[in-house]
Formats: sequence, structure tokens, C-alpha cells
Amino acid sequence: MYEPPARPHALVRWWRNLVDVVWALEHLRLPLAMLLGVTVLGTVGYHLILGVSWGDALYQAMITLSTVGFREVVPFGPGGKLFTNVLIITGVGTVFYTLTLLIATVVEGDLRRNYERRLMKRRIESMRSHCIICGFGRVGQEIADGLRERGVDFVVVERDEREFQRAVDAGYPALCGDATSEEMLVAAGVERATAVLASADSDAVNVYVALTAKNLNPKVQVVARSEETHNERKLRLAGVDKIVSPHQISGRRMMLAALQPLVTDFVDTLSAGRHGEQILAEIDVLDDSPLQGQSLKEAFAEARGTTILGIRRKDGSMIVGPRGDTVLQVGDAVIVLGSEEQIGRLH
Repeated sequence: MYEPPARPHALVRWWRNLVDVVWALEHLRLPLAMLLGVTVLGTVGYHLILGVSWGDALYQAMITLSTVGFREVVPFGPGGKLFTNVLIITGVGTVFYTLTLLIATVVEGDLRRNYERRLMKRRIESMRSHCIICGFGRVGQEIADGLRERGVDFVVVERDEREFQRAVDAGYPALCGDATSEEMLVAAGVERATAVLASADSDAVNVYVALTAKNLNPKVQVVARSEETHNERKLRLAGVDKIVSPHQISGRRMMLAALQPLVTDFVDTLSAGRHGEQILAEIDVLDDSPLQGQSLKEAFAEARGTTILGIRRKDGSMIVGPRGDTVLQVGDAVIVLGSEEQIGRLH
């Protein structure tokens, strides 16, 4: 899981918030630029025509544009009066137009939504080794809930606005858009992600998600939902690393619940991730790992109390309940149950 950097200084946070507010006023950039332009024009004009200081010129421009009616800083000649008429015609309309848009933005909630969208973008950009959930239906929500329980960073990508808003209301970082597009996956940080979970209820959509994700980041792990068994080959060809069939899993679970209910309860407990001080973890044996070439008994000598549930070999075969003399090889993945402190000693 990505560890966030140290909290920045209060002045830095204030400046970032100010920038976020300015960016949140995206549709007001042109009116604000026009307002700034007429203010500068008025200030420069009064400074040159009336020969007053820059401060007095700015003051005269402000009272003219705001139509407050204060007296002039110096008596106006013909040139000053002509310039004032031009400034009133061009500037006052700009001022009121900008203020109207600004008030409407605040009242209608656009400012808040744009500001929250900006904060969401920054939050996603700070993520590393996170997961991307493509689709926030029932399956996608279960995935999100499970990742949150385990403290894993993730981003939800959902094209339906109602489902997207549901993810936002749940407090999940989310983007509204098509997960099959490169732009959307790049915005979700696919280059920095560990896994992409294609949970749409359409196999065709999941195929395109896998193709796009693998094209942008060949190393990312893609786990895809499959509705039809005959589409699994297409998903494999698209680069999916792991295929999950909800119907197949549901059928097997119902069969186990009927014949061996205790086994089903135990599996549910394990899948919850944390059990008091115990966590379920997967330890990969890499090229530079000190675990390679060691037997389980030797490798776990300093992590007494951990339970070795199984080993997945490099070829995909699974050893359930391995013996202590089983030798670990590069490419193995060891599934263990133990405390975080015990498991941390093995890395």
C-alpha cells in the first residue's frame, strides 16, 4: 500500500488550496481575465491621461468600474472624460457579467463540485501501487469495500453518472468516464498501478479494458470478470491474468454451503483479510529474495507462529498444506496467515 508523504507546511497547503479554488473556476477564466484586463487598461489610461500616481490611477479605475460615484482624484479634462466614457461602456458590463457568473457558480454548487474534482485529481495523482476498479456495479462495490477494509489505495472508473456519484458519496476516489479509453486509464494512474480490475457486466467491455491497460502498462496485473465461459479465451488473449466467473463461484459456494457449511464460513473468514492480529498475506519469492533455495522450515524459522496455507509454483500449480522440507523456488508465491510483525520479518 502506498504511504502518503509527510504533511506539507501550512503555507504550502494554503497556496495549494488557493490554486485549487482558481482551477475550480474553470468556466470563469475568460470573464476574470477580461475583468483584469479592463482594470489594467483603466489604471494605465488614467495614469497617462491624468498624470496621477499609479495608486490614484488604480483607485480612479476601481470607482469608475464599480459605479460607486465617488469624486474624481483630480478634475477631468476632455481627454479624461472621453476615456471614462469608453471605460464605462466596455468595463461596467464586464464587471456585472463576471459577478453574475460568479454568484451563479456559488449558488448552483459548481464551485464546490469543481473544487472537489480538483482535489480528487490530486489525490489520484499521489497514488502509487494502487488498484483501478473499472465499473462500480454490485461486483465493483464489493471489490471497493474489500480494498478499503485492507487499507489498499484504489480508484473507481465508472461511465454511468449515477453509479459514479454513488462511489463519490461512499467516499471513494472516482473518475466518471469510459474505462476502455486510454485517457481515462491514464488519468486513473495505470502506469503506476499494481492491478486493474475489470468488473463490468459485459465481457466485451472487459476485453477492451484489458487491451487498453496492457498497452499502457504491460506489467500491470489485470483481473477480469467473465459472464460467459466461452469468452474466457478472448479475455486471455486480451492479456487478462486472472479470470473470475461470478456464476461459477456462486454455484460452488452454494454447493459447499449445503454440504460443508463450516468450510464456507472458514473461507469467508479468511477472505476478510484481517482476523484480530492475524492477516492473510501473499509473499513472492523473487530473484533477489533470501527465501529462494530454502526449505519452508528454514525460511520461516524467525517467523514462528505463522501458518503456511499453500504455495503457488511458477507454473501455476498449487501445493496446499506444504511440508516443512518443501524448497522455495524463484517465482513461487507463499500464502501465509500470521501477524504483521511476523510476516514483515520475511521481506
